[in-house]
Amino acid sequence: MTSLKSIIFYVLLIFFLFVPLTSASGITVSAFIDKAEATLDDQLNLSVTVNGAQKISEPVFPPVKDFQIIPNGNSSEVKIINGVFSASKAFNYILIPQREGNFTIEQIRVEVQGKVYKTNPINIKISSSVANEPKVISESKDFFLTAEVSNPNPYINEQINYIIRFYRKVPVSDASLERPNFEGFLMEEYGKEKETVKVIDGNEYLVYETKVALFPTRPGKLGIPPAKLRFEAVKKSKNRGFFADPFSDDPFFSRGQIESKILSTKTLEVQVKPLPKENRPANFANLVGNFKFTATLNKDKIKIGESATLTLEVSGHGNIRGVPEPSLKESPDFKVYSDQPATVINNEGNILTGKKIFKKAIIPLKEGTFHIPSVEISFFNPETGKYEKAISQKVTFTGLITGEDDKLHFVENFKGLNPKESIKVLRKDILPINMSISALKDQRLNLYDPLYLAFSMIPALSYLSCLIYKKRKDRYLGDIKFARSKKAFKEAKKKIKEAKIEHEMGKEDFCADLSRAVREYLGNKFNITGSALTPGEVLEKLEAAGIDKNSVEETKKFLEKLEYEKFVSKTLSVKKIEELLNSGKELLKRLEKDFRRTTL
Repeated sequence: MTSLKSIIFYVLLIFFLFVPLTSASGITVSAFIDKAEATLDDQLNLSVTVNGAQKISEPVFPPVKDFQIIPNGNSSEVKIINGVFSASKAFNYILIPQREGNFTIEQIRVEVQGKVYKTNPINIKISSSVANEPKVISESKDFFLTAEVSNPNPYINEQINYIIRFYRKVPVSDASLERPNFEGFLMEEYGKEKETVKVIDGNEYLVYETKVALFPTRPGKLGIPPAKLRFEAVKKSKNRGFFADPFSDDPFFSRGQIESKILSTKTLEVQVKPLPKENRPANFANLVGNFKFTATLNKDKIKIGESATLTLEVSGHGNIRGVPEPSLKESPDFKVYSDQPATVINNEGNILTGKKIFKKAIIPLKEGTFHIPSVEISFFNPETGKYEKAISQKVTFTGLITGEDDKLHFVENFKGLNPKESIKVLRKDILPINMSISALKDQRLNLYDPLYLAFSMIPALSYLSCLIYKKRKDRYLGDIKFARSKKAFKEAKKKIKEAKIEHEMGKEDFCADLSRAVREYLGNKFNITGSALTPGEVLEKLEAAGIDKNSVEETKKFLEKLEYEKFVSKTLSVKKIEELLNSGKELLKRLEKDFRRTTL
């Protein structure tokens, strides 16, 4: 029996010693792509397969500028058939086209057991997208992503809108939008995203739209790279028979049918026109748009040495943040002191409007009537193609000498009267004579009196309070992460309250708003964009932050529940709304408690 075991052991040892050598001699490396022709709206699947080995280094791609390459997982396979050992490993990638044309992906290098192997070159033809909103859409196109600009030929500093639309016919989850880098533009956020329903060739699509305002900062051709959307979608069953699972198309019951997707928009080009040099005003400061200018003084009679507030307000649409501070001419009659300007942006609608407010303190130096001359700003109006001016009103005020009633008089002299009555006493400033023996007592202050000690500590405590407040305020202004973290809980409660009010007013995005409130709370805590967080990223961030495991699991379940209700329930009952609201509030309280514990 022992000899039989020894024989089997040596046979197996010889087999496994020689099998790797045999298989290594037959190593092959190849690359395959699922389609050789595609459009800018498509994504391609590339697979690099190595046969005959398992311990393989990551493939090395040649420089590829025309595609974005995204790893999409690896797979391995080992077979022993009739004593013949075979092994293979596949590296999978997603290719996203960046522009149209005919391209060749040169040989990909793979190192196996110290030897370098190369794949065959791959030829790909990329054609342009049919349109931002295709006229003909096949039944199989369950979702697509588009991007456009409202004006591809703006002037420098003229506002344009960059709009992303995501069309879908099937439920999706864990969506994460990656905006492009807007190099050469200043960006201003709009308000909330919106969702609408659009019918294209008989197909009903739910359309998610988000946009930002862009202001080109230099003339010439500027490119906007593709935006990318990552999400998970329900994979529809192709063969749906009579006995098929009735829940197979329900996202809640079809975990095994979820597949990851990445969509990309096409690259956009904007040709920016320079501003005309003809008739350009001397005081022009690159302000583009259409503006009005007003000036008001809060009072028209000012005592010498006192101040009034002059408010200069520039309002309209355009690059409102770029409005320069108006300058007032110096005057020997009054002093002018400037305050920090304030900017108010209205980001609703299709064009940004707003106002920039400049406040100045006016202090008269002498008596008289004075005029603050009108002030003008110059701007370029792209609607008329001309330089225009906005002029404020002229402001008039009166400087008053200090009134007689404010002077101090202790006696009043009446001329022409009897000398005995010529002086009338108005007030006394001599202390009364003390006739009591108590006046001889020690009147010195007792330094150890508790009341005195308490009052003497007030200045020190006030100074300490001001110092703590200043340091905290400086940290709020200088440490964005700290400020966002401290305000996160308060802002989240406010957004939950707003979600309830908007639902009562007829808005149907309650679950999406509630989910956004929780995600943005976590985004503020981690100093990242909360609305772009996926449930997977939420769990990773919470676990890395040391949050209690029960809280992490509760957060996961709550977000999944909102996602389910969002896509399954058309309408929510009052009881369901209250249940979700209470769950959201309790979850936020629990997370806030955990975050405070982890920062101690």
